[in-house]
Amino acid sequence: MKAIPDPELNLLLSCVRTAWNPNESERLRRLLAARIDWPRCQRLAATHRVAALAYRCLHGLRDERIPATVLADLHRHFLANIQFNMLLSMELDAILKSFQAQGILAIPFKGLVLAGELYDPPELRPSGDLDMIVAPEQVDKAMNLLTEQGFRSELDALGLNTAQIKAYRKVSHGFHFLHEERRVNLDLHWNFANRFQDLPLSFQRIAHNRRTLVAPPYEFPTLAPQDMIQYLCYHGQENHWTQLTWISDIAGFLQRHRDLDWNAILEESASLNNRRRLMLGLWITHELLDSPLPDAVRSRLDERRRIPAQAGLIYDGLLRRARQSDQTSRRSRLADIYLLIRLAPGWRGKLRAILEPVYWPRPADFLAMPLPVPLFPLYFLLRPLRLIGKYCSALWSGGK
Repeated sequence: MKAIPDPELNLLLSCVRTAWNPNESERLRRLLAARIDWPRCQRLAATHRVAALAYRCLHGLRDERIPATVLADLHRHFLANIQFNMLLSMELDAILKSFQAQGILAIPFKGLVLAGELYDPPELRPSGDLDMIVAPEQVDKAMNLLTEQGFRSELDALGLNTAQIKAYRKVSHGFHFLHEERRVNLDLHWNFANRFQDLPLSFQRIAHNRRTLVAPPYEFPTLAPQDMIQYLCYHGQENHWTQLTWISDIAGFLQRHRDLDWNAILEESASLNNRRRLMLGLWITHELLDSPLPDAVRSRLDERRRIPAQAGLIYDGLLRRARQSDQTSRRSRLADIYLLIRLAPGWRGKLRAILEPVYWPRPADFLAMPLPVPLFPLYFLLRPLRLIGKYCSALWSGGK
């Protein structure tokens, strides 16, 4: 079991650990003997999106050393989760039914369905927005339906024309939508990753394997366990494992799905170029949250001797962010890119991690220089030039 040399972060880790292992409560009491900066603990709980988990664990201790104001603040997060999850459930049900009426299969994943699938009660996990994936050939139809229901695409807000949107779809894996009146954010995906990020988990595969999540009074399609764990570990690494809630998701998955064929899952991860991400995600969940490591994974760790060393980079990153006052600083972004490069599998993966932020076009690139679709490949040359101009201008302005 890994301890992080930071009292507040270590306390939160113990709270999350207690959610999956009630016997952890005595260790949690011992941690309270340290001098806890409670305002900082509250901020970290919100940042890592584990405030509701922290509330259930700390409230259950009935310990006088925990300030009542802290419990009240964490309780507000828990109540907010209840209210917002109910709202999102109604929205998701209505959207899926409208899609189904038009012959569109949409499979939700991430936040809301993870809460229903892995947590009891579901309100222990916050849901920021809705994420769903559709077949690539049904994207236009799905976008039109969302627009008819009052959702607005981020590309509309940017003012991209039809040709630019078509070009953007070649390099992206999803569009973001917002319903301003109902304050609902929705990400519509047609792939789980862009071509540069390399996770060939196709819609055809997940549609064939899909399961049904029963969350009375609703029923939602969702990813099968063998696909869900691949995505959870991929998503965590691509986002530098910056949130404890992503590690908690894997702990919940391991508790919920105890009888999986892990040899088959490991073989599938190799075909998806995802084995190192999978094993790293399972290992850090084992070390940080004391989750059981599947025997098939444990027996193959000798083949992946770099996994514990890479886990150390994750722990260093968690500690660095916890101690950093401004998480959006340029130094932090560079450190996260460096971490992603170190974690990437093989020289090809490392090369992708280096080139993706420099060459892979973003909406701002299409706005900066609108080009006809046949000239789309030029964006890969124009983006680095635009970035050079942007940062040179910033340095020039800062030097005046």
